[in-house]
Amino acid sequence: MPVLGDSHQSGTEKSSKVEDGKYIGMMEVNRSNQQEIEEADVNWTIGSISTEPNNEGTVVEGDWEFQFHVNAVESQSITLDERIDEGDVKFTAEKIIITPMSILLSYDHVVSEEIMDNWDSHSAIVEITDDLGNDYSLVSLAGTSNVSHSLNWNATFTRVDSDATKF
Repeated sequence: MPVLGDSHQSGTEKSSKVEDGKYIGMMEVNRSNQQEIEEADVNWTIGSISTEPNNEGTVVEGDWEFQFHVNAVESQSITLDERIDEGDVKFTAEKIIITPMSILLSYDHVVSEEIMDNWDSHSAIVEITDDLGNDYSLVSLAGTSNVSHSLNWNATFTRVDSDATKF
């Protein structure tokens, strides 16, 4: 589902049966450019629906087209600029966005050439816990890089407990 002006996207899809003959689905699109958008006109074409991933299982072919307009949900954006420097590994939490549905964390990590010479890949594992002891689950992760030792990530976590005051 392309978003006008965005050249790189990733995302997740999930559908669940809620009762006989009724299903709900959710698609999350992660945009690689960091430009925030306030609204989008969506043109969505579906050629088939399947009971299993990769068009496996029972497949229903069709020609469904949907056009709709969506506005961005209200959100709170907090610039963090929190840095951890452990010599060969540097981590920066850039910003966090809190929406009614999720927590979005933008961060990057950079490793030294020495690390890259000794390892095939690298990643940073991020966990979020609030002041009430709630642990937030990672829902999706999308990253970009223009050099092998520096990665920029956008992580989506489950929604925040409304009684929490800090992470």
